[in-house]
Amino acid sequence: MIEKQNNPLISIAVPVYNSEKYLNVCLKSLIAQTYKNLEIVVLNNDSTDNSLQIIEEYAKRDARIKYYTIPHVPTETWSRNNAYVRTTAEWVIPIDSDDSIEPEYVEKLWNRHLATGAEWVGATMTLIDQKGNICGRIPKDYFDYSQILKGKDAVILTLKGWLINGNGALIHRNLVPCIVSRETKPQFNVEYDTRVILYQAEKVAFVDAKYFFGYNPNSVGRKPSFTKLTYVLHSYVGLLPFITAHYDTSSEELSCITGASASLIIRSFKTYLTNKGGFTKEQNKDYKAMILSLYKNLSFVNIKDSLFKKFLKILLAWMNVNLLKVF
Repeated sequence: MIEKQNNPLISIAVPVYNSEKYLNVCLKSLIAQTYKNLEIVVLNNDSTDNSLQIIEEYAKRDARIKYYTIPHVPTETWSRNNAYVRTTAEWVIPIDSDDSIEPEYVEKLWNRHLATGAEWVGATMTLIDQKGNICGRIPKDYFDYSQILKGKDAVILTLKGWLINGNGALIHRNLVPCIVSRETKPQFNVEYDTRVILYQAEKVAFVDAKYFFGYNPNSVGRKPSFTKLTYVLHSYVGLLPFITAHYDTSSEELSCITGASASLIIRSFKTYLTNKGGFTKEQNKDYKAMILSLYKNLSFVNIKDSLFKKFLKILLAWMNVNLLKVF
């Protein structure tokens, strides 16, 4: 049982890459929190703009800010993990440098943990467009914030088009080590990591605390490599075997990930045929490897539902002819 304290230190992990247009708003929102016992770890991923100067200025004004610069790493996961390993508190909240949070944000998350004992507390993502207009919310307004779930059951909410918000969650440190490494390249990406972390939690809770999600075209997590599908492909290469290994054949999670993976293979295959001339030799190799890996993992899935199994068998036969003919 996690020991509850009234005001423990909470770490906020902020990976930064070329975020000078957004960083002021982000850091202002962090130092303005009504929950004061914070460690704000800012990880500069070798930015080439004025991000480091902005970080240094805020660090002079607030001693809770600790900042580090590392040689550039190409993925959001790698950058975020480098921030995670430099935090020291029992509880961690990851915040993207182009996002911000309301003043009561950390306080609301912590109070929800105290009320529920949850090891993972999610908030409300308020979507902001480039003009600053609110264009959506995750979860939707009808969401039941009073529910408490097992992490294994909460994962399905992320497999149906992200019905909950994974950004800015309050996470107990015991859930993080499985995906964190200081030196090595992460195996997959944040889409994968969030679900793996969530799966381990005994209790998952939610609170209507506002996380303002902005758009930064320079963010390594929001700027897809090779094509718009590559980022999703990369996550599903990890997610399909993970869900297959941890959920039974009749689970909604397995049906959902299998259907989504099959659809993704078809879309990725078509995109490859259309755009392969625009890829470098190495990109072609990586893209094909991800598609074939997903196909291979899909062929080992055992679905209990007979109709879905029949559909999957036909689909795999089609893929066997078309994918292997090209690759």
